[in-house]
Amino acid sequence: MISRVIIKSSAAILTSLSVYGLGSSYYNRSKPDIENGLWGGPSHYPSKPVTPSQAASVAKFASTSRTVGSTWSEGGFTLGSSIGEYIGSTIIVNLILGVITAGMRSPNKPLPYNRFHPIPSVDYLTFLEVLGKQSDEETIITVSNHGSTIDDPTLFGCILSSEVEGSSFGHHTWGVNRLRWSLCSQEICFKTPLLATFFTGGRVLPIKRGSSIDQPLLHDFAMITAKGGEWVHVFPEGKIYQSGKVGRDYYNERSDEDRHGKGMGGLKWGVGKLIAHCPKKIRVFPFHHVGMEGVVPQYETGELKGMLPKGGNEVSLRFGAEINVDDLIEEHEKKHGEIWKVGGGRWESSAEERELYRKITRRVEDKLIELEKESDMDERECVKKGREGRKMWLESEQVYPGKGKEEYENDQ
Repeated sequence: MISRVIIKSSAAILTSLSVYGLGSSYYNRSKPDIENGLWGGPSHYPSKPVTPSQAASVAKFASTSRTVGSTWSEGGFTLGSSIGEYIGSTIIVNLILGVITAGMRSPNKPLPYNRFHPIPSVDYLTFLEVLGKQSDEETIITVSNHGSTIDDPTLFGCILSSEVEGSSFGHHTWGVNRLRWSLCSQEICFKTPLLATFFTGGRVLPIKRGSSIDQPLLHDFAMITAKGGEWVHVFPEGKIYQSGKVGRDYYNERSDEDRHGKGMGGLKWGVGKLIAHCPKKIRVFPFHHVGMEGVVPQYETGELKGMLPKGGNEVSLRFGAEINVDDLIEEHEKKHGEIWKVGGGRWESSAEERELYRKITRRVEDKLIELEKESDMDERECVKKGREGRKMWLESEQVYPGKGKEEYENDQ
């Protein structure tokens, strides 16, 4: 009798906390930018207009700049200072990780739906150690290629998996406060209240594609980097590319002269701005992945081949060495004076600062292209061959140069 009362009381408390938490997340969902009456979007599609009902719904949103920018709690809650928001975010994040576990993180189970393989390396280990020991005076930014509509959150749940196949690095699992912050196109992820609630709780903020690097939504995201003690991720390509080439699609392959000369380059400069103006010690880690293009394949036009993810894929991910841009910032400051930092009231960029962003972004692009080349054709062929091909590749000296897998693990 007593045990039934305890169970019912516990269930009632958990239900109440869940409703309270999700309700708080609903009220404090991030606010998209619809000032010009358009949602924004990729350049090859016309931007959809905001309907009156959508505008009325957006008007009820809590201000992102308020919740992210000025009401962080000392306890490190996910967004704002409400414990309800923290509870709501915990529920949403664990729901996401549960789906990832069922779909991708099952290397030891028979017939996994898909399987994920981070390449064991010192760079991967360094990232995990920096993340695990991160202080409030540091901000971690990861950058990568963008291969499918579900790269986020799939890749990040797998990166922090406690079942990292082929790795002797131990168990790496963290709570909601250690999960990455990311960006998603507002016309996709923040068009309705429920979508906005879900993605905000999953530590995602909106961005308006087609707008400038001075847009207020990027400033909201920059405020997270200014807080410190956070991990943010950026897909600097700004869209999905399944061509296998960083920053280049099937119809717009950029020449080396265009990418490395005075042209725009293959990546968006927003990542350069985030890095340049962060007031905390910045730690930038690149990674490149292969195989997600098979999970959610697209036609060459960019249209999806199907709404549901496809199974039987092998996904490979390779971390690179930390990217340092201190020399670029120091060079800029010698010519133009001390650079301003996020949180000081300024956000608009000068022409000289945009040149700095270009140089920083080029360095990021060079590193991603270097990782792309390391993910060579042999690796790609093994991915296509499936599990046995991938297992043979993981055991080869190509992964563990100059030594076998067993000798490599004994050295760690």
